[in-house]
Amino acid sequence: MNKTQIATNKTRSERIYLGKTPDGRDRWRIIIHFDPTWSVGASSDDCRVRWTGSAWTILLNATELNVGYFSSSYWKYGGGMRFAEVIIPQGATIDTSYCTIVCGTPGSVTTVNSRITGEDVDNAATWSTLANYQARRGTVVGGSNNDYITDAQVDWDAIPAWTDEASYNSPSIVSIIQEIVNRGGWASGNALALFWDDHDDRSTHVSTALRIGASYDRGGEYDPPALTVEFTVVGWTGKISGVTNPAKIMGVDVANIAKVKGVA
Repeated sequence: MNKTQIATNKTRSERIYLGKTPDGRDRWRIIIHFDPTWSVGASSDDCRVRWTGSAWTILLNATELNVGYFSSSYWKYGGGMRFAEVIIPQGATIDTSYCTIVCGTPGSVTTVNSRITGEDVDNAATWSTLANYQARRGTVVGGSNNDYITDAQVDWDAIPAWTDEASYNSPSIVSIIQEIVNRGGWASGNALALFWDDHDDRSTHVSTALRIGASYDRGGEYDPPALTVEFTVVGWTGKISGVTNPAKIMGVDVANIAKVKGVA
């Protein structure tokens, strides 16, 4: 069995020769490993939500995304992050996935606990109103049901101290991303949304027991939240739903894709 590997800065492709078909044609198995990262790309693609003791409030253009407890006036912090044009084929095998948050304000007070949940829809919309957020996040934040959140949830607990402008990766969220891309209506190029929050109030009630990340609106030297997903597609035909230009696949140019037999 012959194997050829073609690598780019974000992609590793394997072409495995399987021999001849009965009519003399070459048979190949193509395995393409992708390693793309997406970032929150617009002000309406992230939001901050908190509890005041009597009501939930939302801020769509906040410069920070917080989780934890600030004071008896503001706690149960959290929010949503939307990632557009996520180039992952439906049913791809998710190998690695995590969020990266850049610290917007240093914090070391403990204990800060949080949870990451996915929005269980085919193509996530931007954030708009408090009612919209509540309907999507569910009962923990005043929504009427939990129909639109993933079964998979990942706790990001006992978060260590954060230093200004440093980047911090979440625990693995493979189970969440896999659940979303396994949806029958998911198509490559759709948007997906994640919730990062302490809406269920698991952080210690100590002043400023928060971890504060930079949002899209922070700008400057602070990168917005990012999503990294490494995934594998076996037997790829070169046709990914929602992709008309192969150059849109992160890190892969047309010339490199054309080198893979049967692709492009």
